[in-house]
Amino acid sequence: MQQQPILRNQKLVAALPSVVLSDASRAEIARRAYLSYLDDGSQPGREEQHWLEAEARLHAEIIHGGHHHSA
Repeated sequence: MQQQPILRNQKLVAALPSVVLSDASRAEIARRAYLSYLDDGSQPGREEQHWLEAEARLHAEIIHGGHHHSA
């Protein structure tokens, strides 16, 4: 399947159709997004940004063969 570009947060990124998130991956993204929210002062309104950043970091680790670390 050819990767199609998508626009997220004004940045062009490649869609990752070959990466299927497991429930554990979704839980890890949620955990990271929540920690980012706390680090950001628990201010509302950036939930999507925190989620997308956490998702992108986890995807990068999966693609590059890294292991995600619990904080």
